[in-house]
Amino acid sequence: MINFLRTIVKIFEGIMWLYLPVVMIYWSLSLIKLDAINPLKATVGIIVQPLMLLINKYFYFHFTFGGEEVDYTPVMLAAGVVIVALGLMFTSKVLDFIEEKLTAAKMELLKRKEMRIRQKERQYEIEELERNKVLYVMIRLTKILKHESYLVNSEGDAFSVGLIDSYEASIKNIAKNFSGKEFKDFKSEDPEISSFVFTDTEQFLIYLTYLTEKIKEINKGTQDDLNTVFTYAVACNCSYDTVTAQTDLQLTNKILNLVGQEEIYITDVLKKKLENLDTDISMKFESKGIYILDEKDFDVYRLKIY
Repeated sequence: MINFLRTIVKIFEGIMWLYLPVVMIYWSLSLIKLDAINPLKATVGIIVQPLMLLINKYFYFHFTFGGEEVDYTPVMLAAGVVIVALGLMFTSKVLDFIEEKLTAAKMELLKRKEMRIRQKERQYEIEELERNKVLYVMIRLTKILKHESYLVNSEGDAFSVGLIDSYEASIKNIAKNFSGKEFKDFKSEDPEISSFVFTDTEQFLIYLTYLTEKIKEINKGTQDDLNTVFTYAVACNCSYDTVTAQTDLQLTNKILNLVGQEEIYITDVLKKKLENLDTDISMKFESKGIYILDEKDFDVYRLKIY
């Protein structure tokens, strides 16, 4: 509607500016007393005289100078044309201003609508992430001999093996100190793999931090005295409930097969959950690519905790 009005105003404004020189030409011709120009004057007068007659009906702009009467009606008409043209120009500016404000208002409404949609999507995503309250941790804890070893042939060697086993058990029992529970119902073909379930995300992160530091600390004492070091690989996943634990842990086990030594891999959903966690723990996520697992695409990330 505003575009239509603005177009009409522009058309009339253009007509006024075109009409102005016609009026001034007519007035100039009226000042010249030559019969030769009367046909031209009459032709131009066809356009000008109707409005002049209307003005003369109400006003009188004839003045006498040096015995000659001069008609200033065309000048007044020209002034009126200028005023109307300026009024139309001002109206056009007003319409431009209104359109600009309306456009800005529409854009603001659109932005608010998009923001509300994003907020709803964000809220839905957060709610979905909160529903993924079960956290799975699958660890492959491997013992590596630093140097060539022989069969146990003395009580000292037997003691060393028992001590290493106790260290291994202590590493696996760390989860208990952070509200984690070992999930023994999942049977893995690899005896080095253990599975744990957490429901507290903050404790889950603290556990991973403590786990890696504890293994480093144990290795300082075992690599020389017991000729053994422990290496780990960790895969983490999350889900709504432990009802689907078998399926979830099978997926976690497949992710674990991608993990290198002393690395922690997590799924995309768990990454988003950690990103939305209000915590002082510093984390960094490194994309390890997209993998097809269980006929679905999964984004896998390496988690680094500082």
